[in-house]
Amino acid sequence: MATFAEYKAATNTSIQKRIYKIEWMDKDENIIDEVITDLISGSVSIQRANGVRRSCNVTFENEDGRFTPDNDGLVYIAKKFKLYSGLIINGEEAFPPESVQGVFNLGNPIVKSDSSSNTVTIEGYDNFALLNGNLAGQIDATTLTISRGQLLTDVVKDVLNRGEIIQSPLMDISTQVLPYEITKEAGSTYKDILVELAGVLAWDIYFNVHGQPVFKPRPDQQNLNHTWLYSTTGVSYLGCDHNYNYNDVRNYIIVYGDNVDGDLSSAIAQDNGVFSPTSISRIGKRTLTIEDNLIPTDEIAQERANYELRQAIEAYEYIDLKSINIDFLKEGDIILVDDEEAGISEERFIVDQINRNLDFNSQMTIKAWKVREI
Repeated sequence: MATFAEYKAATNTSIQKRIYKIEWMDKDENIIDEVITDLISGSVSIQRANGVRRSCNVTFENEDGRFTPDNDGLVYIAKKFKLYSGLIINGEEAFPPESVQGVFNLGNPIVKSDSSSNTVTIEGYDNFALLNGNLAGQIDATTLTISRGQLLTDVVKDVLNRGEIIQSPLMDISTQVLPYEITKEAGSTYKDILVELAGVLAWDIYFNVHGQPVFKPRPDQQNLNHTWLYSTTGVSYLGCDHNYNYNDVRNYIIVYGDNVDGDLSSAIAQDNGVFSPTSISRIGKRTLTIEDNLIPTDEIAQERANYELRQAIEAYEYIDLKSINIDFLKEGDIILVDDEEAGISEERFIVDQINRNLDFNSQMTIKAWKVREI
């Protein structure tokens, strides 16, 4: 079996034999069947966001009717699948854990039959679709009230449990308590609550490629090693557009929170970096004011201001990059890019979005923001 180092080396070649594996699952994510094939087409879309991060559409040959929707078959309501993108290396199938594209819930299937082929196309959404009302997740009570004073991490666990998420969440430790009472009416979704809770701490809430819920702060980009090098001398790099987003640059963030006991919570974060191209001393003050009455303390307001400043500084410079399929590259990874013609000299970017084709000669596009110190 190929090591991951061998897999990475095989990925970085112009001649590849790409294959795919589907592990079909029941609603509780027990594997009920497996398919390995190169007879597949479609795409996977990934975005670094709170909510659904991964979605896909996949088309299978269906001459034997195996993928025709049926309540006792592989394709039916509430079924799931785990998608791998792999390679043939030295005549053997290679599907390292890093090649997993996600655990997906089945969306709408389409059965197509004509004179040339019989196919089935399925949509897939990660487990947040069970919480945002897309597939499930609407609150099943007239009113749902969550009392203040509970640990935020405990509240997140409770909401995930109410949404019937079966995997235990991956969380960082936090002593922060819910600073206010949450009340949601019928028709709201569990996603509404979870994204609100993530906003209190300026943390991320999402599902990873293995279908596990994650509730954590974003890692410090400066401490992350790069996952992949793109250069004009490498076979994986197919060019990029280098974009500068001057309109949305903000370098002075003011956050106003709730009025608690006559004291308005507030905080300021500003870009004063000596070498920063967007510092106040270099381009003047560009202000973003945020009012959020769900922020009860200066400490939480400061966390929010710092988070928004990082977001605003990222927005200054980004690339749209074309690549052969690097299937282990994920959102939040750091890539190193070297393209002097595009004005980029071994600079670090953080992956924000990926659109990956699923076919024999698969390629992908990446949107990535320039990593900057604050």
